[in-house]
Amino acid sequence: MKKLIIFCDYFGNGGIEKIVTYINKNIDKTKFSSQILCTIKNSQIFNDEVCSISNKKYRNPIYRFIKTSFNIKKYTANSDIVNFNIHSPIGLFYAFLIKNTEKKIVIYAHNSNFDNNILKLKTIIGNIFKFMFSSKKYTYIACSNQAAQFCFRKNTKYEIVKSEIDGEKYLYNIDKRKEVREKYNINEEDIVIGNIGRLCKQKNQEFLIKVFIELSKINKNVKLCLIGTGKQENKIKRIINKNDLKNQVIIIEKENNIENMYQMFDCYVSTSKYEGYGLTIYEALCASLECFIPIDVSVNFDNKNIIKMSLNDSPHKWAEIINKEVHYERTKCNIENEDQYINQIEKIYMR
Repeated sequence: MKKLIIFCDYFGNGGIEKIVTYINKNIDKTKFSSQILCTIKNSQIFNDEVCSISNKKYRNPIYRFIKTSFNIKKYTANSDIVNFNIHSPIGLFYAFLIKNTEKKIVIYAHNSNFDNNILKLKTIIGNIFKFMFSSKKYTYIACSNQAAQFCFRKNTKYEIVKSEIDGEKYLYNIDKRKEVREKYNINEEDIVIGNIGRLCKQKNQEFLIKVFIELSKINKNVKLCLIGTGKQENKIKRIINKNDLKNQVIIIEKENNIENMYQMFDCYVSTSKYEGYGLTIYEALCASLECFIPIDVSVNFDNKNIIKMSLNDSPHKWAEIINKEVHYERTKCNIENEDQYINQIEKIYMR
């Protein structure tokens, strides 16, 4: 049996955490003894066995980087395989620290850009790390070509492993829809616009609020549901209060049964500036929702329920198109065999 460490730097409530948790739960336990390792755990949703290098919940990325650098050898010492799940090229340094061992090292890229990249400083650092800390010894995988191009050195050989997981539990369920809408006092005639993700610059909910303001002028029966927390939460709440939208916007900080929330929605709107894959969009498609998404993140999906738009378009144009297209027949979609994801991951680990 191979001892597997699945590493994720900051373990919160996001998409990467959902993926590593899924791998840890579903991987063949007769072949692998697996554990999730993180620098710092700060999760309200995932309750799996997660080993944290630090018990302190510091969010400072420089602290996490130093803490991990000092401890990564110790915590991976007895492992056969280490799967580093990275959101930027900076994560390559952790793999470099255990490069001269007999372990199989898998680098899994999940993101396609930097947030808060003032003066392109992070891009410069990322390019330096790509040059200095890449190795032919590693096995490189990515959730999309954009993620690979962002995280890996040019001409790196990699394999695409799409983050299509747990689709069955998101299938459209009319009974759950009624139950959740009753819980949040939503009438049947109300149209609910859904968005799930950290409230931050990357996810760009500030633009979504502007779209919703225009949409509420066109249609009085619309509501917006935002699920998540983040650095822009207070700013978003101020915009909502300023525009007198408190009765039309629902903000939910934590929801353990996130699959049920998709049932409540009538469409899903993503205004992200960039995504590695866009896992919530995949989940929304499984729930048979029409998805209005930016052109820049739409390349991962080819589905009749995808409507592509540009973030350069005005909020009013977004609102007009959403209002026009949101009336559609919602039927269950067909989910491909999800075992393919785990099978692909296991084969990569065992090579």
